[in-house]
Amino acid sequence: MPGGVESARAAAGAAAAGAHLVILSSSHYFHNYRHSSNALAVYHAAREAGVSDERIVLMLAGDHACDPRNAVSGGMRHTSGGRLELYPCDARVDYRGDEVNVAAFLRVLTDRLPPGAPASRRLLSDWQSDVVVYMTGHGGDGFFKFRDLEELGAAELAAALAQMQAQRRAARLLVLLDTCQAETMVQLFSAAGLSGAISVAASRRGESSLSRQVDPGLGVAVADRFTFQLHAFLTTGRAAPPLPAGYAAPPPTSAPRPPGSRTLGRLVDALSHARILSTVVVSQHGWGHRPGSAIPASGAGPSILGEWA
Repeated sequence: MPGGVESARAAAGAAAAGAHLVILSSSHYFHNYRHSSNALAVYHAAREAGVSDERIVLMLAGDHACDPRNAVSGGMRHTSGGRLELYPCDARVDYRGDEVNVAAFLRVLTDRLPPGAPASRRLLSDWQSDVVVYMTGHGGDGFFKFRDLEELGAAELAAALAQMQAQRRAARLLVLLDTCQAETMVQLFSAAGLSGAISVAASRRGESSLSRQVDPGLGVAVADRFTFQLHAFLTTGRAAPPLPAGYAAPPPTSAPRPPGSRTLGRLVDALSHARILSTVVVSQHGWGHRPGSAIPASGAGPSILGEWA
């Protein structure tokens, strides 16, 4: 591996026990604005948690911020008329447009990029790292679509993550999927031999993952319900208030909870069916614990979740 990549990996791994992320939005076309907004909301939450760009690979198939139909030119938001800017001038998009495809995504996960690929386009995790993979887009029973041109199968995703672990590039995995029938994309994780992995899927087989709110100025939905609640929880430790109040910042009477209180168990509580109108499916793969038992706390360093419990 080139020396420059090794140096970047060492720098990114200075707090290796913290989270490394791959954040993927696989949709283009302006009516899929919410998928870019979803991905950027997770990116925003990670940056707010102290995760540096060196430990994030951001993949956006759509350039919705610069689409001429975007009434907020160059900006992205996830509430109607919201004040929170999800696309700041220092946001670093590592893959965009037609660079976002099945082959590129799998190469990022397995670190099988072409020689000379810059460190910024690599997942610089190692054997101590907690790796978070977030995916948003259109999907179905056992497949996840890329730009309406190709599909990633459940077996391909499971094999790539298993290969990542075999390469000693992840201590633990947290896979978050916001797509229709998301449960079916994780159904082969255990069979592939994943260990120390947790998946949180936004919907069961046969269920849709639903959008939350249409912005009348944009004419499109600006967020999906699952990711909207995920972002609210990661940034405040609380679920977002219900519509029509919307969510742009914590209410004055609801101070953010300390990071240590943002556990996976409390996240699942925030993702209730009443809030997202689909059934979240949480699965443990190779933990060696009884289903529903406590999961070990994460290591030191910036992490999206204070504890995986």
